[in-house]
Amino acid sequence: GRRLSLVCGCIFVMMGLGEFVRVGRSVLAGSITRNQCRRIVHYTRENMARRLSDPRGTPSRPSGPSLGFKPRCGSLRALPGLYESMWVGSSDVAKERSKSRSTRGLFSRGGLNAGFYSGEVKTTGEGGQDFRPAQVRMFSKRRRRSYMYKGDPDDVLVVADIDDKDIMDTTNSNTTSPTDLNSQQHANKIFPKPLVKQKVVVEIEDLAFGGKGIARVATSLGLFVLFIPNTIPGQIVKARVTKSKKDYGECKVLEVIRRSVNETDIPFQPIPGAPYARLPIQVQEKYKLNLTLDLFQRMGRISGAQLLFDSYISAPNPWNYRNKVEYSFSRDVYHPETRENIVGFGLGYKRRGSFWLVENVVKDTGIFDASFENKMPEIRTLLEKSGLPAYYNKLNSGFFRNLVVRKSFVDDKLLINLVTTSENCTQFDQQHFKVGLLDILGEKRVGGILHTVNDDIGDSVVSPRNGSTTLLHGSDTIRENILGLDFQISSKSFFQTNPLSAIELYTKALNYVMDNQQTLKPGSILMDLFCGTGTIAQLLAKTFPKAKVIGVEIVKEAVMDAKLNAQKNGLKNVEFFDQDVGKFLSMNRNGSANGSDIHTLVLDPPRGGIAPKALKRVIGLGASQIVYVSCNPASQVRDAMVLEEAGYSLHKFSLVDQFPHTSHIETVALFRKRQPATSGSEANLLDLDRNPDILDLPDIDDRRF
Repeated sequence: GRRLSLVCGCIFVMMGLGEFVRVGRSVLAGSITRNQCRRIVHYTRENMARRLSDPRGTPSRPSGPSLGFKPRCGSLRALPGLYESMWVGSSDVAKERSKSRSTRGLFSRGGLNAGFYSGEVKTTGEGGQDFRPAQVRMFSKRRRRSYMYKGDPDDVLVVADIDDKDIMDTTNSNTTSPTDLNSQQHANKIFPKPLVKQKVVVEIEDLAFGGKGIARVATSLGLFVLFIPNTIPGQIVKARVTKSKKDYGECKVLEVIRRSVNETDIPFQPIPGAPYARLPIQVQEKYKLNLTLDLFQRMGRISGAQLLFDSYISAPNPWNYRNKVEYSFSRDVYHPETRENIVGFGLGYKRRGSFWLVENVVKDTGIFDASFENKMPEIRTLLEKSGLPAYYNKLNSGFFRNLVVRKSFVDDKLLINLVTTSENCTQFDQQHFKVGLLDILGEKRVGGILHTVNDDIGDSVVSPRNGSTTLLHGSDTIRENILGLDFQISSKSFFQTNPLSAIELYTKALNYVMDNQQTLKPGSILMDLFCGTGTIAQLLAKTFPKAKVIGVEIVKEAVMDAKLNAQKNGLKNVEFFDQDVGKFLSMNRNGSANGSDIHTLVLDPPRGGIAPKALKRVIGLGASQIVYVSCNPASQVRDAMVLEEAGYSLHKFSLVDQFPHTSHIETVALFRKRQPATSGSEANLLDLDRNPDILDLPDIDDRRF
């Protein structure tokens, strides 16, 4: 088809070249201007002759395929002087040509872009025709539209078996009767392949890593797998297909038709940040455990992953566990009862899949402090009465942007940071806001109130480029205690969002470091890379006072907090550097001036994992063991494969549930450098006596793969 288009394009260019030269001469002679020539669209020979004699004449619009220039503006211009025989007069022929993919293409050479495309003739009356050209695309950029659904948008492909008793009213969805669904269900249970933009009703059969529900559709070519985020096995959902590949697709949930049998009622307001809040915590932990073990064994190609598994540490507090939340303002408010978007003053969490739509927080969500969220309607009313508008992300206009709140679990204090723009900032009464907030929450509960001005387009409230922060009340920091060490946390500090679970995480990491402490000599180096505010580094300095601890972090504000906290805790054997990890390791290969051996590396990178160059330099340090802490097991498994090839073996790993009611899980893994094997050596064999219960783990369900 592409070759045919190219040949036809060349032929038509040669046919119109003579008339093109004549028009060019007319332009040079001044008969018509270049702009007038560019406005000539789809003319026959007679139209062109009349246009040259009378530029004000009105040309007719031919039908059928045509050939033309494609100027810089992107629109198509027909070559003048195309012969009458080139036009297709029959509407049926034109429609057939418009459907043919072989007649679409674009020919480009030497700055001349000529496009060959087909048109569709629509009869508007006796003797009248309307011409609508089809799209013209480059050969290299032509998109395949074979997976696009072109039927009635109201049609629904019903795959799940549903009846009247399956229909129930849910909080976050509309009810839909099966009689209202235009079912395309086949008697032999063979369904057409779901296409993009098509609506489907399916049953969630299983859960994939990352929190995507799995549904399967039996087609004539085999099973077609649909991945639907934020769904629970056992649910029957109505979804829209957003991606359709050869044997799998992705969907977006429109509504839940039937709940899962495992779901329970909760006394909290449902929010997008806790999609699995209705599942019992034991069921959540089972899914997380099985999916993570699958990931290590299949993606990481780690044989015996179940035997290397050490322990699963549950969250000490599954509800109201976060110490920081970030609420957003918006003029577009979503009402879950009516499922409508109205213009108003919104303060709450952003609607999933939207960067501008906000759902108001009206009561405890089960994620943050209960007493604070129960008073959110009063806080919203206080700010709304100021008369200043909420920020609208679509237009980048408005005043109120974010409300960032931190909580100290030790002192039960709140640090509140109101983020606004400078638009109409002089009309905002800071004193009235402070007094009103203290009256709502109580002066003893509020540790500090801040006002940050952020004029950046992005919503980052950590360190805005165009803005400043003003302290309105109290202190700009709150205190948190982890394993006997005090940490001063500011509004810009990075700190674990679940402090009670973080204690379990750090305890497990310290135990892994101490797993080989008999080889730790005085003066040995312990490095904490991607250290953040230096929590792990300071715990290492306290646990091993004779060792030298080095922390590296690229965020300067976090390093400043780390140095301040280390000074307050009286730790003198720890040093922090505000530098990129890869650059730091390339400049300080041994991590110190005296070239001491590095005993243990503690890695706690962001969700994306470690950059390849930085990981190569980490391996080049030659540490005897590596403790890898990760909030994304997928990136950890990817890096584990590189460490395995470089001579490190996974000794054991544990899972820490820091984020209940979500698909996220924290992992702690211990890697040891392999020693040369000797005859009869059992150094690399796993000691099963260490954890005799690991053989009782649930089996992995192979159906997901």
